[in-house]
Amino acid sequence: MTEVRVDRVGGVAVLTVDAPSLNLYTAELHEDFARALDAVEADPPRAVLVRAEGKVVSGGVDVALFAARGRSRRRGRCSTP
Repeated sequence: MTEVRVDRVGGVAVLTVDAPSLNLYTAELHEDFARALDAVEADPPRAVLVRAEGKVVSGGVDVALFAARGRSRRRGRCSTP
């Protein structure tokens, strides 16, 4: 099941997180975000809006899962100085 939906409203790409019940940030959600961003990059919008179904955008993250995946895997689209 895709947990991130991409819709276009004019020049805005709307990414909607829909992973009931708390939209927890899991490996699957991470991969879905990557696919959604790839789709957005293929046809760049003027803006990107991230929203969520439910009460929260994200109720948390499985920290152990990401630690196990390794530091190089977590880096990617964003970099820090």
